[in-house]
Amino acid sequence: MKKGLLLGVIAMIVVALSVYLQTKPEELGNMRHSFTSQTTTTSTVSFPGEAEEIRFFKEIKPRFFSLLIYYSNVYNIEMRMPVGSTDDKRNHLVRTQEKIRNFFDMNLELYGYYRSGSTHLDHIYFLRGKQDARLPIDSLNFERDSCFSTCCDFRMAGILANEKEKSEQALITIQTQQEQRVDEQKAAEKREVDEVKRE
Repeated sequence: MKKGLLLGVIAMIVVALSVYLQTKPEELGNMRHSFTSQTTTTSTVSFPGEAEEIRFFKEIKPRFFSLLIYYSNVYNIEMRMPVGSTDDKRNHLVRTQEKIRNFFDMNLELYGYYRSGSTHLDHIYFLRGKQDARLPIDSLNFERDSCFSTCCDFRMAGILANEKEKSEQALITIQTQQEQRVDEQKAAEKREVDEVKRE
């Protein structure tokens, strides 16, 4: 029963990703171009005040950049999908879900801050030139353009992208469970009809 459900989920994900691949790669390219031009424009812009700068790096930039991360992740999931057995594909998707869990575990403090709607650390997280020593440091902190980045704007984009990916996987699971229940009900009805015919 669980194996059938899992196979259904995998089939739905493969179909959804296949449809995506046929429609989204040009959108991904357009977002990269738009992001590059936005970076060039924003790097030379000063904000009228801290509130506007915080809003940009906490809400606007992460929302836009999360789409780039999300579509890149979906594309990579599909491109790296094994051509082997269903178990190989399932294992690939399970590893992808583990990466999402690991991302949230590594960014638990910022994720909790975001989910709670907190604002008391905005001046550290979302103003340029600040760094919070409590957050894990990754190599992107050294590679980023300090005129166009804060210590948390990219992480915030990752949170938004991974939430979207996680919620879509949950919807696919729910839909697959409903379809499996319908299939099980049809199978039970067929067994009843077969039993009646035998009598």
